[in-house]
Amino acid sequence: MSIEVMCRIDDGPLRPGELEIAQQIAPLVSWSVTTRDKSRSDELGSDVAIELHLPDSTVWTGEAYLADIEAEDERSDDEFSVRVQLRGSGPLRENTVPLHADVVVARIDAMLVKHQAD
Repeated sequence: MSIEVMCRIDDGPLRPGELEIAQQIAPLVSWSVTTRDKSRSDELGSDVAIELHLPDSTVWTGEAYLADIEAEDERSDDEFSVRVQLRGSGPLRENTVPLHADVVVARIDAMLVKHQAD
């Protein structure tokens, strides 16, 4: 299950990304975010703060670690020149409250259904 989001890594700018929910075992979910960023190869495996802006204007936060970096060709002038994947290292939160797996799945399902209806 995945949904397009706007995301912020640490205190960086908002940029498009994709939130993927890989495993929905209560009470937590296994999640990852794929986006474009500057090269962070020296930070591979390091935890970073993530802020996710969902299509319904909800903001979720969490901690993730840099799991994968995929360099792009000839785009080194671009500030966000590499594709990065960050994997969640804890729960997603809304207003500092950890979200239960059932809540995460139900909210994303509702957003996907609404998007398909539009």
